[in-house]
Amino acid sequence: MLPAAPDSQADGDTRSFTCSHPAPESNRVVKGIAAVALFLIAAKGVGTVKEAVVAYRYGVTPVLDGYLFVFNTVMWWTNICAAASGVIVALLTRARYTSHDAYVQFRRELIGMTVILVLLSSLSMSLGLGYCLQNNLPGLSPQALEAAEHSVLWLVASMPLTIFAFLFSSFLMVREQHVNTLLESLPAAGIILFLAVSPSEGIMPILSGTVLGTLLFFILVLLVDVRMHGFTSPHFRITSEQWRPFLRGYGVVAAGLVITNTVTLIDNWFAAQLGEGAIATLGYGNRLMSLLLGIVGTVAMRAVLPVMSSIYVQQGEDTSLYVVRKWLKYSLTIGTILVLITVPLLPYVVEFILQRGAFTEQDAAAVSTLLRVLVLQVPFYGFSILLSQWIISWATGYRLLLNASVIGAIIKVTLNIVAVSGLGLSGIALSTVCMYASMSVYLLIRSRVIGRRVNHIDAAT
Repeated sequence: MLPAAPDSQADGDTRSFTCSHPAPESNRVVKGIAAVALFLIAAKGVGTVKEAVVAYRYGVTPVLDGYLFVFNTVMWWTNICAAASGVIVALLTRARYTSHDAYVQFRRELIGMTVILVLLSSLSMSLGLGYCLQNNLPGLSPQALEAAEHSVLWLVASMPLTIFAFLFSSFLMVREQHVNTLLESLPAAGIILFLAVSPSEGIMPILSGTVLGTLLFFILVLLVDVRMHGFTSPHFRITSEQWRPFLRGYGVVAAGLVITNTVTLIDNWFAAQLGEGAIATLGYGNRLMSLLLGIVGTVAMRAVLPVMSSIYVQQGEDTSLYVVRKWLKYSLTIGTILVLITVPLLPYVVEFILQRGAFTEQDAAAVSTLLRVLVLQVPFYGFSILLSQWIISWATGYRLLLNASVIGAIIKVTLNIVAVSGLGLSGIALSTVCMYASMSVYLLIRSRVIGRRVNHIDAAT
């Protein structure tokens, strides 16, 4: 039998609790969404200004191609590591309701193991990128290759800072604190500052801004965490009983992310074959898209996951299923409306944000065409993110996410191979849309199976 709340135990009816008392939990979701959305709007505003400044200085030049190739490769691994946030939040939230000592112990050991992780991964990334660029495996132009080689040391140096910043952000999310969402705009703010004050047209201003902004992000997130929890010294050992479910859960999540992120990283290699400026054009499209997707995905993860984890622990699977189904309907409706509103406005948005300086009218038209395809993923993206966070909140359902990643990766790679030769960058965008659509369909089917199982258990009890 699923664990029931005290009220439902009194009358022997778990379902009555689910239907009659969901409002307080929905209110917590709403409050979390409001807090995250407020900070996120400010952060995305900074990100929008950054895109305008970068477009003014670099346009779609080979220099930006080189920078983005290295940046996207570094972020590939960083995002895989940062995805542990979902598992960490779920497990630490559970630990808070069971044992304070277990909660503190797991925190300290997470910090210690992250120190070892960033040292090993930084060395591996430096060697891997060095070999790749020395042999020009992606086929970059000479100017782009030179910019990429200059970027390696700087961007690899920023990787440990980003990983640690996301770790401490996870600690804040456990307490349903969301100021880290605002602080994530600091790397973008650093780029804005350095491009504004430096007259150089080379790669150094954007590199300096990236590293200094990331350093400030890490420092401030650390200070906020210390203020809330006190200073936590690292433990370089694995003794917490939370490691077993963490490794079991994150191992599956990481495998799925390696698949999907690697497939996405391959987009750069496909784009590199389309000529100079293709990586930069794809980068502008993806980053402008992320201004919208970031709101959907970040709100879903940071506002909903802590609430879902606590609902699952305190009130059971049936209540968490009720709440997530309610918000899935909202997500699909809002996502569809956003697409209908956004598509006709895209050329004007691109022109307003990017078309100045080195970024020409022809460049704006190329990015607008790309965005018309990319924006179709919005409803599927929000849908899949909400379902994923609900599954993560169980701390046991990670294999479903791996299966979804495999399905999405197969769809994306197949469409890249088939569509890029004929559709160019739009083919890459179309493969991304179909990837999220296929993942959403799979997770929806699986959630319905779970729902039928929960209803059967409720009826039996």
